[in-house]
Order: sequence, then structure tokens, then C-alpha cells
Amino acid sequence: KGNLAVNNFEKPASEFDLDIDRINLDRYLPPQQKDKKQPASPEPSPVPVERLRALNMNGSVKVGEMTINNVRVQNANLVIKAKEGVMNLSPATAGLYEGTLQDGITLDSRKDALTVKTNTRIDNVQIGSLLKDYTGTMYISGKGNIQAGMITTGTTGDQFKKNLNGDGNLIFRDGAIYGVNIEGKIRD
Repeated sequence: KGNLAVNNFEKPASEFDLDIDRINLDRYLPPQQKDKKQPASPEPSPVPVERLRALNMNGSVKVGEMTINNVRVQNANLVIKAKEGVMNLSPATAGLYEGTLQDGITLDSRKDALTVKTNTRIDNVQIGSLLKDYTGTMYISGKGNIQAGMITTGTTGDQFKKNLNGDGNLIFRDGAIYGVNIEGKIRD
């Protein structure tokens, strides 16, 4: 359920509040192809900076239960504000495998390239259960805490990867590793 209001259709300004009980986003993703050769990657599509710059919106989305890439999330809340080339997705909070996720994301499209800043905090997440749902394998168990602040800029995915910078902190507690080449997993 929810509501949506759009003012000034020449330069639309939208306001919205959505409340979703349950959604499985995997139903809307393309099927995964296993063991098939991937075609050559096309030229990367540039980020539509002009479109982002033109957005004028204010709203919130709440989701009771959500699944994406087989990962389950509960009580997700996201506030979205965009105006004059700056979009804030903050606060973004959710319950994640007995722990919590808190994030704040800023997309700044006022220049030719898009700048993306994120400040992520994940507390007391059961890493084994999350990995089992996401990869089908549980090779680590325990509670994970992650804190990361990152920034990047660019107009394509390759540029975002090249320009990525930031720092983070990762802590596992009460954990175990099962039959794993640790050095290989860290490299991966």
C-alpha cells in the first residue's frame, strides 16, 4: 500500500510513501546461466547523470520481508530525497540474519561524473546463514560486524571500480572456518 503525488509535470516533483508487506525480488531478476560461455561484454553504458540531476523527489519505502539473490531481509526502511543533483538514500536500515544493517548513500550528479559516497554499518549478522543462502555453501560461521566508508566517482562501472577509495573494519566473533583454502577465499 502507499501513496504517490506528482506536482508540476514539466519539471516533476514527486512525493511517495510505500509500505510493502513481502516481496521476492528474485522472481523479477533474469535467470542465472550456469556453465555457459558469456558473450563478449558490450561497451559499458554511461550512468545517466543528466537524469539523476533532474530528479526531484521525497519519499520512503518500508518492506516487512524481502528476498534478493536468495538473501532474506526484514523490516527494511529507506528514506529517499533528491533535489538539485544530490540524492540521499538515508537512513537505510534493515534486519539481516539476526543482526542489523544501517547505511547512508549519497549520489552527487552536479558535475560531469557521478560521485557516490556510502557509510555502511552491519552489526551481529550470522555470517554462516547469510553465506549459505547467498552461495549455497557455509564455510564460515559466527557473528560479523562490518563498518565501511567508501567514495567513488565516474560515469561507467569500470571507472567506479578504478576510482573506489575508502576504509573499513571487519570483525568476526564466535566463529569457525570449515574446510577452506583461506588464502584463496581472501583473494577471491
